[in-house]
Amino acid sequence: MDGGAGESRRAESAPSHPRSTAGPAPAPEEQAQHMWAKVGAPPPTRDARRRTTNPAPSIGRGGGPGADTPWSFCKMKFVVVMIENLEERMSRRCDVTGVKPSFGNAVSHSHRRTRRRWNPNLQNHRYWLPSERRFVRLTLTAKALKTVDRKGIEAVVAELRGRGVRL
Repeated sequence: MDGGAGESRRAESAPSHPRSTAGPAPAPEEQAQHMWAKVGAPPPTRDARRRTTNPAPSIGRGGGPGADTPWSFCKMKFVVVMIENLEERMSRRCDVTGVKPSFGNAVSHSHRRTRRRWNPNLQNHRYWLPSERRFVRLTLTAKALKTVDRKGIEAVVAELRGRGVRL
């Protein structure tokens, strides 16, 4: 057949789905308006739908438009907390010997190398300074603890103050 008038009449009269009794399916916009009519509210505009899909689009993406988004507020709060706790958080370093973590490779059985770190054996210890009649809190390695036992706390504190360490 050459696509005459008979074919087009047949395509218009045939239902779009074998079980449907109505004519062709409604357009998506008409269908959306029909759904909103059941609820009793007007259908949202396209921009409103875009805005309501994610109320805080900048969360987890490092900011976004607007400085008052919840994530930027959390970042500001986190920075304030970090500044407040700056004195409390100290590095993993011995006060006496200056030992700090060393870095290298963890080598598996298959000789696959991944980076790792070796932390020093740090202990927090409180010593009584009889000359100042107060306690001094030091973070020491196990070897430095033996050094303090051997030299005495007064000598070790004098060395630290000679280096400019504030206790």
